[in-house]
Amino acid sequence: MLQEQPEGAIVVVFHRDGGLQELGSLVCHRTASLPTREIRIPNTDEAVDQLNSFIAGFSVQDSTIQGKWRTKCRSLGHSDDDAHPGQLQFRSPEIVVTFTRHAASLQELTMQLPVVEKQRTIKNREARLNHRAAIVRPTEVRHIQACVQWALKHGTSLTVIGGGHSGHCLWPTVVGVDMSAFNQVHIQTTSAEDGSNPGWIIIVGAGCTSEDIIRAGKAAGITVPLGARPSVGAGLWLQGGIGHLARMYGLACDSIVGAVLVCVQTRQVLCIGHVPNEHQPAGAIRPENEAELLWAVRGAGTNIGIVVSVTFKAYAAPTYSVKTWIVPLRNNLAVRCKLRDFDQRLARKLPRSSSADAYLYSEAGKLHLGVAVFQALPAAPEAASERTPTTGRDILGPETSSRLVDSIGLFEVDMYISGMHGGHGGGKTSSFKRCLFLKDIGEPSVVDVLAAAVATAPSPFYETHFAQGVVDWVYHVARSILPLSCGVYGADLGPDPRDTPLAARAFGPNLSRLASLKQRVDPQNVLAYACQLPKNTIVGNPKLIVLITGETGAGKDYCAQIWVSVFSKTTRRSITARTASISYVAKQEYAAASGADFNRLLHDRQYKEQHRPALTAFYQSQVWEEPWLPEEHFMRTVDESRDVDVLLITGMRDNAPVPLFSHLVPTSRLIEVRVTSGDETRRTRRGFFEHGLPDNALDYSPNFIFKNEKPGDDAVKSFAERHLVPYLHEDLQRLAHMVRLVPEFPRPGIEFRHVLNIVQRPGGLPLCTSLLRSHFIGDWTKVDVIACCEAGGFVYAAPLASEVDKPLVLIREAGKLPPPTVSVPKSTSHIGASVVNNPTETRMELSRDAIPRSASVVVVDDVLATGKTLCAVLHLLQEASVRAEDISVMVVAEFPVHRGRKMLHQRGFGRVNVQSLLVYDGV
Repeated sequence: MLQEQPEGAIVVVFHRDGGLQELGSLVCHRTASLPTREIRIPNTDEAVDQLNSFIAGFSVQDSTIQGKWRTKCRSLGHSDDDAHPGQLQFRSPEIVVTFTRHAASLQELTMQLPVVEKQRTIKNREARLNHRAAIVRPTEVRHIQACVQWALKHGTSLTVIGGGHSGHCLWPTVVGVDMSAFNQVHIQTTSAEDGSNPGWIIIVGAGCTSEDIIRAGKAAGITVPLGARPSVGAGLWLQGGIGHLARMYGLACDSIVGAVLVCVQTRQVLCIGHVPNEHQPAGAIRPENEAELLWAVRGAGTNIGIVVSVTFKAYAAPTYSVKTWIVPLRNNLAVRCKLRDFDQRLARKLPRSSSADAYLYSEAGKLHLGVAVFQALPAAPEAASERTPTTGRDILGPETSSRLVDSIGLFEVDMYISGMHGGHGGGKTSSFKRCLFLKDIGEPSVVDVLAAAVATAPSPFYETHFAQGVVDWVYHVARSILPLSCGVYGADLGPDPRDTPLAARAFGPNLSRLASLKQRVDPQNVLAYACQLPKNTIVGNPKLIVLITGETGAGKDYCAQIWVSVFSKTTRRSITARTASISYVAKQEYAAASGADFNRLLHDRQYKEQHRPALTAFYQSQVWEEPWLPEEHFMRTVDESRDVDVLLITGMRDNAPVPLFSHLVPTSRLIEVRVTSGDETRRTRRGFFEHGLPDNALDYSPNFIFKNEKPGDDAVKSFAERHLVPYLHEDLQRLAHMVRLVPEFPRPGIEFRHVLNIVQRPGGLPLCTSLLRSHFIGDWTKVDVIACCEAGGFVYAAPLASEVDKPLVLIREAGKLPPPTVSVPKSTSHIGASVVNNPTETRMELSRDAIPRSASVVVVDDVLATGKTLCAVLHLLQEASVRAEDISVMVVAEFPVHRGRKMLHQRGFGRVNVQSLLVYDGV
């Protein structure tokens, strides 16, 4: 049918969930699950008979059989006389599957790599019920690349199978990629010479299980803080990994220091972080956003690419002391008391080397509290009995069991495996779970929800830690607990729409940043069935974020407060503004580690200056361990102020902060104002001053430099009114509305912003020209030349040059200007690279004598994305004897996610001041 239809035709199939076997090896374009669908019929014999005939596929005339069918039908339905009186309701979960003309393309893939012919062991019951199109088993990295190329070519998605515990590792009519062939474990020592801390690392293939890693490490006396089950695979460590060493070393993903993955946008093999040379596949590259990808892999790795291997930081393998208790509970009051005692008197007082599990469950019709305390013992096992905490006996009574185990034995001693309901370790019990984080399980509101959950569970075999029960019950309990929780564990979450509100709480303030990165690295949604991230990343960031930098004593905090008042008193419309210090978190952590007084660090200048060297050293050591820490602090600061229009951030000491952070807030205007003042002024204000870099020694150009020398606040207010408030002017909003959004152009996955559409709107070009002229922070009288390159630059530069009465210098592709010319190579722009068969490199040129030596030049262009075109323009101007400090850039629209400013800074053009009228997420 599809082959006879035009390109782009789609067939949509609605089917009862759990079937689809009749579709064979057809491959879908997309699927959607509708698990909560219901049907309702009148509760009459006639309606029930019609439903029975429809389900059975035939009718019966025998009245006795009809009566039995009616009785059975009514027993399977339920009624709600309040909401729907006189009607029967039936659960009817459905799945929607779309097919394109590529539905029969599977053979193209299976001819290139091995297919799993026999049944692959899938641990998860829900996944086993899904009728996948096929399971392929790559044995080489190029096979994974072939899978990605096939998925991109045919507009379909893939699932990835590690340990087989995920409910969405197999999905209906989708190809699953079985990573079990990548099951090698390699152990190496590290030293300071190779850029890492001395110690051990373990390089682990994505087909390994937790047991594979722990057994390999045991032989060397080391371990990795993984989860509690031996057969769990890479999905655990890429999305979290909660285990008994988490309080000492963090989650499993926190120990990832490097990874190899296949990019699902380009098919390239990427190395990120610490990957030893001998474990880097041939042809692998290090991407420009390496640090950001490593940050994302450590917690959301299943969404970012197909991971081939990871490098773990390893630790000395301990022996474990394990003590368990089973305490019968008479009623809800007893539940409250025991959970409060467990929380406040036991769990909170354990040392970092210990962890405690609590299980609220029912057995033989009675409530029980199961408790297990694990202590890691790095010393000799014979000393274990003296070092194990004994407070549990005072609270819970004598232990039910007590033993010493190694890292392998630890897999068999968790209570839900060994102690509850006779032990599940040797049985076939399956579980369905959703995990939420609670800060205070002793709170009455939390206890009541947990007790009610146990009382209403539909099966005798369940527990609130690893729920054994009906899926509806799990989701119902999760919804009840969600308002009381402080977050959600994302490892279990998938495309089920009931997971959506849980996924929204799984990544805290990082959700917007992750969603934006997902759209960039997986624009065609090849990995569509991992934990769902929102497609709309505009989640209320401030419209304008001002980074206020400068030396100590320059008056940064004072200026920030004055500028907040200027924004708040703007009469044009109501504007909310706030200041925040990015150093707040660093000071808080330093105080906790050093014993310093946190409040005095915030409010006592002299006390803060006394601690500044130690505080700086502390923060730098943290950044050395976690290079993405500045970005986390920045995003946390922004996240706490999403409810304001303008956020002014102080306390920032990062070099070139706008190129460093702008991609994290692509829907916000991010600018830097550097506040300066002379030595005498600073000494007068603070009684001391530190010697820092003079402004002309910086390797970049702040957006603005404000000289805070004059007494009073008139100059401070005037600066804000002239330079900051205009960023919120209604004319910029009018201009933004003229930029048309064109989805899926020039290829699928790209949402194209048609910036040139401005000139096609009435009044668009005059408005844009006026804004380019008024927003230029320099002095037009001191500008000698306006330069532009084809084609978008010509459109906007020509009327501006006429408006300010400056000569216009055209930069064109090689061969379009008469000699003599100056030329440089130019890489293809971001959009140009998206067009099939476009050359990857050309040359651009300008007339040799068009620009006087050492002239002041303003470059005008339509868009700044990756910065490749602008870098070539600036290089060309340098070849024409124009100095970087004599160049300014004005663009109409900027797309910060592509990090064009960072490229300019890295290529030596950081001191070129770049301004843009509009900022957009995506492309």
